[in-house]
Amino acid sequence: MKTLTCSLLILSLVLLASTASYAQEETDIETLRAIDVNSDGIINILDLVLVASSFGETPTEDSPINSDINGDGNVNILDLVLVASHIGETVRLPVALVSADPESGAVITTNDSITLTFDNTPTDVTVSTGVAMTDGNRVTITGPFTPGDLKLTITWADGTQTLSYPVRPLVEFVGADPESGVEITTNDSITLTFDNTPTDVTV
Repeated sequence: MKTLTCSLLILSLVLLASTASYAQEETDIETLRAIDVNSDGIINILDLVLVASSFGETPTEDSPINSDINGDGNVNILDLVLVASHIGETVRLPVALVSADPESGAVITTNDSITLTFDNTPTDVTVSTGVAMTDGNRVTITGPFTPGDLKLTITWADGTQTLSYPVRPLVEFVGADPESGVEITTNDSITLTFDNTPTDVTV
């Protein structure tokens, strides 16, 4: 009996949604995500079915029910109406930062790039320093960065994150004394000059 009742409710609501011509106020993203019960990025008959399958139930702290869309403590016709009124709409999935390469705290040079990986494609990405380019779920930030302690703040539609990097200047070889090609003895020394202090020098 419950199955038949729910099926009739779903059919009635789908017909209502497909024929309604009145204007609706814009719904905020968090409400749309709640209406997208199965979190597949689109509100459709599958979400109605999920709500209908929990019709009449009451969520508890131990067993929360996603189908209680309006959070009133009951899965009822109001939840079904919410889904039906947004049938066919797409929902931007929530986006979280997964990793940064190099990791926060790593030493970088002024011309290095930083690649951020998100769990979904981020939107409205801005960075406090550098230029950000989005490619799918990855964002590449390129400099040049100012030498010193970099506090890089990344902001996107669903959040913000600040990463820290010590930035060292690029080190270029200036010259050698004696110059390359000059004859030296077995006990001579060679002095190399750089434009900045080099690190990790091997010979």
